[in-house]
Amino acid sequence: MKVDPATGKFARDAHGNVIGGLRHPLSDNPLATYMVRSDFMTLFSADKLASLYGSKENWVERMNASVDHLLAQNLIPQTVADSYKKAMHGDGSFASKW
Repeated sequence: MKVDPATGKFARDAHGNVIGGLRHPLSDNPLATYMVRSDFMTLFSADKLASLYGSKENWVERMNASVDHLLAQNLIPQTVADSYKKAMHGDGSFASKW
């Protein structure tokens, strides 16, 4: 994790998400601003999602690439990769705003 030396707090990207560390696919392809040490998140609007990804299909493509990268680096097991990919396509998926 990167720490901002001026504040002593975690450095954040343009979406308000923490930079550095082992990146979850949702950190690289966010649907929200995620808060550290809590289950809280602020979902992006449909307009912001459209401006970032164009379509759910484009987002799924990017998520798949992120998952495949973690899998290729042996940072996640196949079972975790499969569960991420399954969740992206179900009714209760990460991308339910689309």
